[in-house]
Amino acid sequence: MRFDPAKLMQRCPQLRLFLTNGQLASSLFDRHIWPSLRLQPNAPSWIALPSTSPANAAQSTEKKFKAWQAAFGTVVAVCANVRARASTRWRHSSCAKTPR
Repeated sequence: MRFDPAKLMQRCPQLRLFLTNGQLASSLFDRHIWPSLRLQPNAPSWIALPSTSPANAAQSTEKKFKAWQAAFGTVVAVCANVRARASTRWRHSSCAKTPR
């Protein structure tokens, strides 16, 4: 099955951010998904993060922690923005749970 970005954005219009964990995931996302996804109306953002694997010794744990901490700050901001614009129920329950 091929990735269909238009279908994804139609089913889950509240998607605003993708995070990838490590170089391989980022490379595959960049090669296979991002080129078509970024062309969609209201395309989400993408943050490539360092691998959380202990085998990733190229960066210190502190540097990885700061990168992930910043990304989760972005996630919180994006979620707050989406929830502020959403009604009390998500339009597509297959993509997100109903806020409580």
